[in-house]
Amino acid sequence: SKSPCSPMARAGPVPASTGCVGVVGPASNPPSGVSSSVAISQLGGLEPGPTTPTQPVDPGTGPSLAIGEEGDFERAQGALAAGDFRGALDQLTAFGTSYPGSPLTPDVNFLRGEALEGLGDTTNAARAYLEAFSSAPTGPKAPEALFRLGAALGEIGQTQDACLTLAEVDVRFPGNPTVADARLEMQSLGCQ
Repeated sequence: SKSPCSPMARAGPVPASTGCVGVVGPASNPPSGVSSSVAISQLGGLEPGPTTPTQPVDPGTGPSLAIGEEGDFERAQGALAAGDFRGALDQLTAFGTSYPGSPLTPDVNFLRGEALEGLGDTTNAARAYLEAFSSAPTGPKAPEALFRLGAALGEIGQTQDACLTLAEVDVRFPGNPTVADARLEMQSLGCQ
C-alpha cells in the first residue's frame, strides 16, 4: 500500500492528520492540485513560507539591507557556529519577524533548519529546509536545502518521500557536489 504522503496517493493537499512533512517530486510531473514548479505537499497543515522566490544575497554585495539586518543575521550565525542552537533559533525566528521579505530569507530558513536539527527537532528542521528551498529554488543553498530535506524525511521515517526528494537533487542540480551526498543517503535508505 502507498503512503498517504506519496505523490501518487494524493490528488491535492495532504491532510494534517497524515503526519506528512513535505515532498518534492519530479519537476516535470507535480501531483495534481500543486501549481508550483516544485511539487510540495502541505506541511502538517502548514504551507511552506512565502511562495515568491527571493534571491539569496551575500551580505554587503546585494540589495540594501535594513539597518541592523546584517548584524542580526551575523549574530544568529555566530550563535549557531558556537553550538547555541536555542539562541540561534530564537534569533533566526526574531529575524524572520523583524525583516519579512528579506533577501536573506533563504539563508535564515536554512540556518533555522540547522538549529532545529541541533535541538533534535527533525520534523521542524525538514519544514525549515523546505522553506529555504522553496524561497530560492535555484539559489546557492538550494541543492543543500533539498538534500537536507530529503535526509530529514528519511530520518523521520518518510522513506518513500525521502527517496523522491533525494533523487531530485541530481535531477535539478547535476554536477553539484551535493549529488554525491544525496546518492549516499539514498543508498543508506535503500531507495530503488
